[in-house]
Amino acid sequence: MNGMESRLFFFARDGQRIGDFPKQDIPAKIASGEIRPTDLTWASGMADWQPVARIFPPIDNDVPPPLPTTSGTKPEAPLSSPAVVVGISAANPVPLPKTYLVWAILGTMFCCIPFGIVSIIYASKVESLWISGRHAEALAASKSARTWVIVTAVLGVVLNLIVVFAYGIVAVSIKS
Repeated sequence: MNGMESRLFFFARDGQRIGDFPKQDIPAKIASGEIRPTDLTWASGMADWQPVARIFPPIDNDVPPPLPTTSGTKPEAPLSSPAVVVGISAANPVPLPKTYLVWAILGTMFCCIPFGIVSIIYASKVESLWISGRHAEALAASKSARTWVIVTAVLGVVLNLIVVFAYGIVAVSIKS
């Protein structure tokens, strides 16, 4: 610990001395409210008593510093920006690929549950992969979701036709 860190600061409020603390303890005392920004402080080497806020400026940890920028370019949009949510940014002007999620859900409900579930899994990956910058994987997931939606629909129609045809045969054989 160097001499500056172990230096004692004296504090006063309303003309009354309220204590003396080492420099390293002061931020915690300010945060707890034991020392107020309007209190006065003095330490060896200071000409006069000063407001605490002047010697120990408040630190606002809730607000980050501005993003660094390089000359001629804009900073990327924050994650809460609508441009990022849909997958468009200055670095990536290509829009988010289709997810096929609605078709995957409809295919699961009305056609073929097992293949529909596979299409839902691929469809649900598209947006998160795209936003995280894994564009090639997002495109592949979109293509896979589309493929599985088509497989679900075709198999659903074929299986339903087979069932209807089988019921028709059974109904005709029962009547005869």
